[in-house]
Amino acid sequence: MTQSEKNISYSENCLNSENKNYPALKELKHDLQYLIIVGKKHVEHTFSEDCYVNILADEQCDTTTYQLNEKKFLLNKGENILHHVKSNSKILIPSTCQSNRLVFICISPLHFEAFHEKTLQEPFRFINGFLTKQDNRVSLLLSNLFELDENISLDKLKTEAIILELLIRQIEILHVENENHEVIPHKSHYDKIMSAKKLIDSDLTKSYSISELAKEVGTNEQYLKTYFKQYFNKTIQQYSTDKKMGYAKDLILTGNLRVADVARMTGYKHSTHFTTAFKKYFGFIPNSLRYTFLLAHEGVVAIAESGITNIL
Repeated sequence: MTQSEKNISYSENCLNSENKNYPALKELKHDLQYLIIVGKKHVEHTFSEDCYVNILADEQCDTTTYQLNEKKFLLNKGENILHHVKSNSKILIPSTCQSNRLVFICISPLHFEAFHEKTLQEPFRFINGFLTKQDNRVSLLLSNLFELDENISLDKLKTEAIILELLIRQIEILHVENENHEVIPHKSHYDKIMSAKKLIDSDLTKSYSISELAKEVGTNEQYLKTYFKQYFNKTIQQYSTDKKMGYAKDLILTGNLRVADVARMTGYKHSTHFTTAFKKYFGFIPNSLRYTFLLAHEGVVAIAESGITNIL
């Protein structure tokens, strides 16, 4: 008897209860396959039946390119993509990047009943897949996963447990999206958020309201707030403030601009409002930073000539 036959026999013996009045043991069946991709590993696979393919890119992974039925896709670090693939579809992940840290999971549509029904009803909406940004839970699971060695029996069991938990998390996300009727196709989902980010980045003299940003990128305010936070782990206001304060600090450290000029260049009409925001963000006022810069680079005379009177 082979080892696999012994395992089947053992499983059957465990599951068969002599007394039918007692509860029977249940067998774990998950209908999924997975592959952990680290470094330059060439992956080429043809699917024998319809399924969902879930690809997860770790936070330490560079942008990954892959090909599904001759169509090319990009996946950035910290992103997950879910594709519905037909039988005989082919996926190719070239071995081009040494920093690859990917998890590749094939899942039966039975695990995604509600979402699968929507996919079949509106296939054009999901033609490019369903893209999500990893939350803290998924990021931690992936980090733990890449520390395991599948050649060690206990680590192999831990690996399978993490894969199952990743699957559960994906199902939970899809369930929420389906309940809210907000399932968004890959391109629309990603591009609207990135368009809002680019608007903020492109002109820091402007202070966009959420309603203005939503109108510019062609979506509603709630959608923009929800998915911006999901992608960047910060609100629109937090992101805008981070960019403005970082830019303001760089401008001050040139030593060539007055605080009033920096305030104007970062979208503040009044320098007092800018000073308050700057101190709240960094813990010290702009003049203090400018004073330190001038003292370090040009000496006391330059400070006197600059007209700085308040550094507290």
